[in-house]
Amino acid sequence: MSTTTHKNHRIITSIGSLCIVVAAISCIFAVYAPHLRHGSWPVRMYPEPSETEYPVRGIDLSHHNGQVYFDLIADQIDFIYLKASEGATWRDPMYNTYYGQAKDAGIPVGAYHFFNFTIDGRLQAENFLWQTRHHSLDLPPVIDVETHTQASQPDDKVVARLSEMIATLREAGHDPLIYTHRYGVSRFIDRLDVSPKPGLWISSFTDPPLPDSIDWVIWQYSNVGSMPGIKGDVDLNAAPSADFILGN
Repeated sequence: MSTTTHKNHRIITSIGSLCIVVAAISCIFAVYAPHLRHGSWPVRMYPEPSETEYPVRGIDLSHHNGQVYFDLIADQIDFIYLKASEGATWRDPMYNTYYGQAKDAGIPVGAYHFFNFTIDGRLQAENFLWQTRHHSLDLPPVIDVETHTQASQPDDKVVARLSEMIATLREAGHDPLIYTHRYGVSRFIDRLDVSPKPGLWISSFTDPPLPDSIDWVIWQYSNVGSMPGIKGDVDLNAAPSADFILGN
């Protein structure tokens, strides 16, 4: 084959490959275009769960969300989780305000604790229980287990402290859920020394959020959502049923 023929063949192959890439990008854009968030790079994308499969919707808030107009969001959601505490001593300064406003708006309210890998689990449970002691909660308490802001600790110590917090909350009459991402399931949740294992609130930006073999209760499908009544990004959640709402 002549040199010119080789060059032509390479050009044709390159054009064909480019067309495939462009077609793939077009398909991805068609699926996610309605959910692109602008004003930042890279552009962030998230799935939109089926309202038929996941009819129950909710959000979670902390003091980072600032002023929230609960009267505007009340008819858009079925539940709300509020950050109550973190570690052994920190308590969210907006928790009590948010709680009162959410209850006044008729929204079922739950509370969550951001788990610190380095601190005794019983102390963390006591901090959460103190912060929520005057409030009637409509949802199970949640232990938020995230890895990206944590000091390095051996996994077995983290699992032991997490198991201790779960046991302490159960002693106080609460059966918590665990919030984590898919890697947190295998790294921590599957290794918990408690029975039964807590229900799972999964953070996953894929649809479906987990393989069918793994049960979950709530799905956080976006951390960059938007909603009238809240300035800036807000976490969006969905669930297949409202069975986790206490009293249902």
